[in-house]
Amino acid sequence: MTGLVLGTAQLGHPYGLTNEVGRLSDAGVAELLGVAVASGIRTVDTAEAYGDAEDRLGALMPSEARVGYVTKVALPPVGESDVPDRIAASLARLRVSTLHGLLLHRVADLVDGRHPLLLTQLRAARDAGLVRRVGVSVYDADDLELVLEVFPDLDLLQFPGSVVDRRLLENSRIGTLAARGVECHVRSVFLQGLLLQDPAALAPRFAALGPALLRLDEHARERGVDRLALLLAAVRVDEVAGVVVGATGAGELQQIVRSWDARAEPVRGVDTVDPALLDPRAW
Repeated sequence: MTGLVLGTAQLGHPYGLTNEVGRLSDAGVAELLGVAVASGIRTVDTAEAYGDAEDRLGALMPSEARVGYVTKVALPPVGESDVPDRIAASLARLRVSTLHGLLLHRVADLVDGRHPLLLTQLRAARDAGLVRRVGVSVYDADDLELVLEVFPDLDLLQFPGSVVDRRLLENSRIGTLAARGVECHVRSVFLQGLLLQDPAALAPRFAALGPALLRLDEHARERGVDRLALLLAAVRVDEVAGVVVGATGAGELQQIVRSWDARAEPVRGVDTVDPALLDPRAW
């Protein structure tokens, strides 16, 4: 069954193209995490690259919470602390003994000459029970093909997907992976907030999203739901175990949970857009 996963980049940085709140205060983080736990969210997505997000999660997560963390690491520069040390550091910051998942943050690490040792270290962490699942965060089908060639025994995968980006959601590889037990998480459901904006307020470089958003709003009016519910419905598919969502406050997360619980029917006929517009690396 697909569930919400709390994204936490905004805990360590003023993350999000449309973020007007900035980096959350400690009180804001505590309130956000309280809503997440009360709403039944049981998986939290973070990364060592998200500033002090891991530290804040460890310090401010409600004591009664029973959540699993998925964090991300990157191959360190030569001479810096090795991956096992970085895993230990994440565990210490998060104040847990086991991670639900560990993802390579960069597919490029799998073409680095050190990648055989890197994969050995990830597998060793899984075998030792420090990590339940290991895998990679990818951007597109080319990334996915490389990952499956080099790291065929992964059991966790994160990839982008949304109502205007069906490339990997409809890739047959995803269904095959899910069928063999790989846990698939989808990110970029709101495209850093762009898909929640007023079409008339889009910056010129994102204006091509406008027609799709207008059509989505038409569908929402016809169904008596909001656009948010349709954005979430678009990625609520059998192959997807987790939908990563970020929020800049407790109120936003409550709204996301309400729209998720509405279980809107997914819409058809919302066009995909130029892939270059969907990749934050190109912004």
